[in-house]
Amino acid sequence: LFGSYLIEPRILGVAKAMLDTHVRISQTETHKGRSANAAHGRSWHSDWPHDLSSYGPSEKEPWRHCGAVRQPFPDCCMALSTVWYLGPEDVSSMTGGTWIVPKSFKDPRNPRGPDDGIDARGTIPGEMQVSCPAGSVFVQDTRSWHSNAANYTPYDRTAVVCRYVPWWLSAMEFGSGPCRTFVPKEIYQRFPPELQLLYRHLAEGVDDYLQPENQ
Repeated sequence: LFGSYLIEPRILGVAKAMLDTHVRISQTETHKGRSANAAHGRSWHSDWPHDLSSYGPSEKEPWRHCGAVRQPFPDCCMALSTVWYLGPEDVSSMTGGTWIVPKSFKDPRNPRGPDDGIDARGTIPGEMQVSCPAGSVFVQDTRSWHSNAANYTPYDRTAVVCRYVPWWLSAMEFGSGPCRTFVPKEIYQRFPPELQLLYRHLAEGVDDYLQPENQ
């Protein structure tokens, strides 16, 4: 039911303009912001493939893992993270609005960079929180520094996180890891054709070919 929104022209058009005409979705997951989480601090990071530590094989050197782009990051957009705020209330500093640092995608440092000396739990000059009506979509370059935030309301807030990538960026190396989205056959068959193009590389029983007529 939600999938049709992921091909909404205002969103898919941005993804194609920023990444490539042939985009696809590498990850889809839900997040729940629990209520009365007033003690929550920052947890600054950038998203895959610019996340330096979430999927690391070693606690001593977590930034040396397959799947992370090494520093210094190339000066280009390689993926877009979208956060779909489902409600029940509008997004604000009181309801768990995402913390962001504007223009941080241009900063050569990273909150999780081992030599960058940034307090990933502290405040950062220029930081702000997303504020928008329920049902809005927040779109960011995956290099951008951001953090989840405290929800001070009695409601649990649910959001869908979806990552758009160009056709050449693969998440398959993660197997069943945290970046892997798997689409069962019966769900995939209910997708509109345009949405199937974005998920077929992750769909059960579907071979994903690029331009098979030319092979």
